[in-house]
Amino acid sequence: MENRFEKHKTMVILLFFIFLLISVEVVLSLSQFARYKKDIKAYYVTPILRPMVNFIFKNEDYVPRTLSMYTWPWDYKTDRARPGHHINPLEPTMPAFNINSFGLRGKEFQIPKPKGTYRIVVYGGSSTFGSESTDEETYPAQLEKKLQHEGYKNVEVLNYGAHGKSLYWIAQQYFNEVEKIQPDLIVINSIRNTFFDQLQRWTPYTDIVSPQKAIFLKTHLYLTDNFLFYRFLRKFIEKAQYTGNIKHYLKEKRDRDRADGGQVNGIFPEFFEKTYPTAIGDIYVDAAKRGIGFMLVIEPIRCVETDGATCMWNNVTNKVPMYYDVFRGAIKKVQEKHKGLIVLDPVEDMIKLADRQGEKQNIFYDVLHLTPQGNVVLSNLIASRIMDEKLLPNSK
Repeated sequence: MENRFEKHKTMVILLFFIFLLISVEVVLSLSQFARYKKDIKAYYVTPILRPMVNFIFKNEDYVPRTLSMYTWPWDYKTDRARPGHHINPLEPTMPAFNINSFGLRGKEFQIPKPKGTYRIVVYGGSSTFGSESTDEETYPAQLEKKLQHEGYKNVEVLNYGAHGKSLYWIAQQYFNEVEKIQPDLIVINSIRNTFFDQLQRWTPYTDIVSPQKAIFLKTHLYLTDNFLFYRFLRKFIEKAQYTGNIKHYLKEKRDRDRADGGQVNGIFPEFFEKTYPTAIGDIYVDAAKRGIGFMLVIEPIRCVETDGATCMWNNVTNKVPMYYDVFRGAIKKVQEKHKGLIVLDPVEDMIKLADRQGEKQNIFYDVLHLTPQGNVVLSNLIASRIMDEKLLPNSK
């Protein structure tokens, strides 16, 4: 008598493993329900249960590899701001702002780029977004005015700044959008937010999808996003690697406790020796291949933090946090490898200017951000460097 199992063994084994995988996915999803309860989001569970989560809880989903910005008008599908006219949700007394249809602050721009337009794209965080200023007073907007005043009427500057975003987000956005927005020059202004990337486990720079790694990474990220078992296994491996990398830095119990929470009060050489230079270098090389100019700006700041180097609370002075020197060292490594990299370091000059103005200095809004007058100072410095380096077309 024919053995049915032997006849259909392959199919039975395949179905068994499919059933086992689905069971594991459901069990892991139930653990997410138990953890998040009514705050559960569709991304947290297996795709099988996502329609149910969306229907019952109606919680907005988000792009998993991005900083959560629930208090901000943010679209987690595009990973940019929602178009429209908005009042600042964190500080209503600050100027309202406009988000164009592409999800960036400022006026509309055309895709594809109009013929004859020289497009500069300025990437950064909250200092670039410029909540303290109107749309026309941010430093990218002031940069456009300055260059046009100098006779470069065909120059257009896009403000690609967003609160809390770091080089990780900037790199993802650049590689995703470069062919669409067609920049002629990119300016990256991100130090402070990028500093936090070395402390946080939710910004793995290995996830940046550059053209050289596109196929492998897209597969890896697809599996991460759609299979909880793969995601949990990945988190386990990353946590083990993270702990191994920082273990010898953690001498005190307080530091170990903070590390378990995803944050460490310190600076880790690996990030500045490898991760940061690699990310900057990858963007620079890709831009160079496309004939796109590249400028790196060291973000102006006017403070120091006594308990760590976050530069956000307590004891404000006119000194720059210690981690700026580490960034300068990392940038020097990139410059040694890529001779054409242009770097603008306006920090000391802007601090000296603020000091000369005395207590009523008006270029820094606070210890972190610039006033409209400060935006003019920074935009003039950037414009001068752009013209000195002859990055603009010959014809005005």
